[in-house]
Amino acid sequence: MALLTTWVNTHLEFTLNNVGTFMPVAFIIKEAISEKPIAEIWVTVVTGAGGDLKDAGGVFPDVAIWDDNGNRIGRYRTKLGDKRAQSSERTVKIPNNENNGQISDPQYVMLSHDTDATCIAMVQVSNGRLSGTVNADTGYKCDQGWYYSQRKFKCDNLMTKCVWLDSDHSHPNFNARAMSFHLRDMLLSPNK
Repeated sequence: MALLTTWVNTHLEFTLNNVGTFMPVAFIIKEAISEKPIAEIWVTVVTGAGGDLKDAGGVFPDVAIWDDNGNRIGRYRTKLGDKRAQSSERTVKIPNNENNGQISDPQYVMLSHDTDATCIAMVQVSNGRLSGTVNADTGYKCDQGWYYSQRKFKCDNLMTKCVWLDSDHSHPNFNARAMSFHLRDMLLSPNK
């Protein structure tokens, strides 16, 4: 297994996580992944930046997480004034306080937003047992309002777009107040 992981890291820039699924190395923020399964979910939000993109930072979004049965595991409510600068990243630790503190895998994740638009380049979710990353190119493919970001991830030529979250649609191109995804759908597998 270690040999496979090393070969994959060196040649394809992917790594194997704890449950045996591959993740792109360039999109991993290692310090935001617990070394062992825990009864909380770590969610890292990365904002876009660069070039003509101005004011990509904004209020950190609210986060809600559910298991595969649709039971909410936990949520993070943004506090007033909790702003992020553009080209920044922040990890929040969400306790599993809505499922009696049990270790549960984060399956469905939703980020929702208030009025101060934020351009999000990447979201990473982990509980130490299941980890996954969604970059804004996915939101772009789903017709979310987006912008070219020059935010670079661990290699010089890998940049994603960023997608705008904004509930009051104060800009004509900002069309989403929330984004959600099924984490396992974002993991690489041979049958996708």
